[in-house]
Parts: sequence; structure tokens; C-alpha cells
Amino acid sequence: YLTGSGDFVIERCSFLGNTSAKTPHDSEGGGLYSSPTSGSSLTLRECVFRNNGTITEGAAILAAGSSSNLIIEDCVFEENFFIDPGFPRLEFSILHRRGGASTRVINSVFRNNRRISQFNASYLYTWTISTSGSGGTTSFEHCDIVDNIGLGGLRLGSGALADCLIERNEGAGVSGGELLIEDCRIADHAALGVRSTGQDSVTVISRCTIENNGPYEGFTPTTTPGGLDLSGSSATILDSFILNNVGTNGAAGGIDCGARQLILRNSVIAGNSATGTISTTGGIFFRGENLRIDNCSFNGNRAFRRFFSELTPNALGAALASDVQVANSIIWDGTAAISANPETAVFKYCALSQMIPNEGNLFVDPQFLHPWDGES
Repeated sequence: YLTGSGDFVIERCSFLGNTSAKTPHDSEGGGLYSSPTSGSSLTLRECVFRNNGTITEGAAILAAGSSSNLIIEDCVFEENFFIDPGFPRLEFSILHRRGGASTRVINSVFRNNRRISQFNASYLYTWTISTSGSGGTTSFEHCDIVDNIGLGGLRLGSGALADCLIERNEGAGVSGGELLIEDCRIADHAALGVRSTGQDSVTVISRCTIENNGPYEGFTPTTTPGGLDLSGSSATILDSFILNNVGTNGAAGGIDCGARQLILRNSVIAGNSATGTISTTGGIFFRGENLRIDNCSFNGNRAFRRFFSELTPNALGAALASDVQVANSIIWDGTAAISANPETAVFKYCALSQMIPNEGNLFVDPQFLHPWDGES
């Protein structure tokens, strides 16, 4: 238990096999409970947190100082756990940061942490890492968040991720408000890959791979996109790969976007699929105001409806009121590749499998290779 004022530094220490109190109201922080006073800071360097437990927040660390900075560098968090205390508990985590000060995590690994539960509660609401409170900045650089059991990856009020590997967590990959995600791989999650929240949030995703995210067998939430679920003021996706994600029950497989503006450039959207009893889209569904797509390729996306026979768009769907501008892109996903209002959607200098005549458009098969179908 750490409190008081000052700039605290803990180096090359191991926190092993600790558990916090047994009641739900005083059991936070299994390995370390940190609550320095305003203006203080805590730096953890080359530390190991293993097999620490709690029944609420922060199985490894609860950092509660609302105005104290936290830096974690070259640390390992593994096999920590929290236990549902006789009833379902949602939004718990292994590392929890509470308050509005700055948090920076560098070159650290979070792996094989777990949630122990007698309930079949949704993994969408439990996390390996979570932050709460407004103000301050949160960043993760060169971190691995992998193979966590019964847990998603990160739930951030807002934050930046750079050069992180977020894979094989038994929940969602990343959820947050203002998100800047660069040079990351977010893959193989049992739920969706990335969710942005907040009415006025801004999301930027650059040079990332979002791959193989989507509900595992037997997991059937009401509506869950596969790769990206975006809302807020604007979302921008640059130089990225959105591959082989699965959406269910009316949500898109690759990108489901309700943000007012979506800009997609120099990216590949391929091999995504969606199933549902209502309208759905394999690649992207956009319901906002302005959609801009430049220099992108769509291929191998599929939409399936289980109980209705009418066609659904494999690659791109947009709401009737959406303004859509697509240029210099390839959308080759069958004769039902696109669904958009012809009065407000413009496609120019594109290669299209669906006949949409306009300036510079071509209708010649680009002969894509489909390795997922055994082609080599």
C-alpha cells in the first residue's frame, strides 16, 4: 500500500502471490495499491507482477491517485487474476488506473492473466487494463497484451497506442473514447477488435492490422461488429489492413461506423464477413454524414442473411442520407458489392464488380489471389 507525497520509484521488484481483502468494498489492488497525493508520481521499472489476485479492481495494480502520474516501464504482468465474488462483476481489470493524471506504459507485457468466474457473463465488460476519469493522457508504447483469459485487452477513457501487439484476448481488443492507434496489430479476439465511444470522440488508426476478430463459436451477443465499431465526431483509417473479421446479427464484419465522418485511405478491406437476420454488410457499413474512400481495395468480403433472401452488400453499405465519395479504389466483391444512395454516392476512377458507370470506372476483374480459398 503506497501513499503520501513525492516522486516514488520502484525498480527490479517482484510482487508474487498477493491477494487483497476478501470483501468487495476493500479488496482493490491485489499486488499494489497506489494512492499518492496530488502532484506526486510513481515509476515502476523492471518489475514483475505474478499470481496476484482480487475480487474487484486492479488484481495486479490499482493506481488511485487522481492527480499523480504513473509510469510503468519494462514490467511483466502474468497469471494475475480476479474472482467474481458470488455474483457477476463487470468492468474489472488486472491493471486499473483511476483518476485524471497521466499514465505511460512502455515495453511491458501483459499475458496469461485471467478472470475466474462461475458465471457465463459477457467478456465484453472485463479487461486486462482499464482507465477511468477525465483529464491527463494515457499512452502504451511497445507493449504486448496477449493471451488473457476471460478478459479483453484495454478499456481507455482516451489514449494512444503505438507499436503494440494486442492478440488472442478472450474479449474485445480495445475500447475507448479519443483513440490514436499507430503501428499496432489487433487480432484474434473472441469479440470485436476496436470500439470507439463518445458522441464527439475522434479516432485515428494508422499503419495497423485489424485481423480475425469476431465472436467465437457459441458467443452470440445481440449485435457485435467484427473489426471496428466506430462512433463520435470523426474516424480516420490510413495505410491499414482490415482482414477476416466477423460481425453478427446485423453488424458489419470489417467496419461498422456511426461516426459523423469516416476517412479511409490506402487500406485493404478483405475477407471480412457478416451474418444476421437483418441488413448487414461484410466489409463496411456507414451510417454517418460523410464517407471518403481513396486508394483502397475491397475483396473477398461476404454478407449472409439467415432468414431473408434479398441481397445484401458484400463490400460497402451506406445509409440513404450519407454523402459518399469513393475514388481510385478497387471494390471487387460480386454483383451485390455496394449499397448506397445513387443520388448522394459518387464512384470515380474505380474498378468495380458492380455496374456503377461514372468517370474513369472500369469493370474488369483485377484477378486477386485468394489464399483463404487455397489459391497460391
